[in-house]
Amino acid sequence: MRVAILLGFLLSGCARIEFEAAPAGSGQPIRVGNDQDVRLSGSPLQYRMRADEGHLIVWIENPTDGPIDLIRDKSQVVDPEGVAHPMRGETIAAGSSIKEIFPPLAEPAESAPHGQPDQIDPYDRPGFISIPDSGADSEAGRASWQWDDGTEIRVDLAFEQGERQFEQHFGFRRLRK
Repeated sequence: MRVAILLGFLLSGCARIEFEAAPAGSGQPIRVGNDQDVRLSGSPLQYRMRADEGHLIVWIENPTDGPIDLIRDKSQVVDPEGVAHPMRGETIAAGSSIKEIFPPLAEPAESAPHGQPDQIDPYDRPGFISIPDSGADSEAGRASWQWDDGTEIRVDLAFEQGERQFEQHFGFRRLRK
């Protein structure tokens, strides 16, 4: 009996979290797993996504020759409870990218005790892109929220490139495989 309970506990901890991505206006949702990046085109931007440790990691890539701004006042993530969280405004330099993590990671302590190393973002390792925070604006959209299996979030993004503004919208569902 004890062996069966222990075996059940160990097997239940091995479930993988994946996501379904549905860009607005597209047909079939796209599966985003842990094994490889999924790419979506949102002209002029490119999106690269991957599931990792229960989070959806989204890189927004700017392949153009000029910067593109993510507009803070018009960009948001709507959590499964229907609460809108503003996203931080950022400039995506030409030929570079920014990274968003859903749900956001818990904010680390202000600083580690003397003699202890600072906490490291688990996504700042080979294969992941680090984006330095830029002051007070970096705290926007970082409020913690829960994303349970089978529930959905909506991500509404507004951008500006020169005088041109454009929007891109996505729906994401969290799945336990």
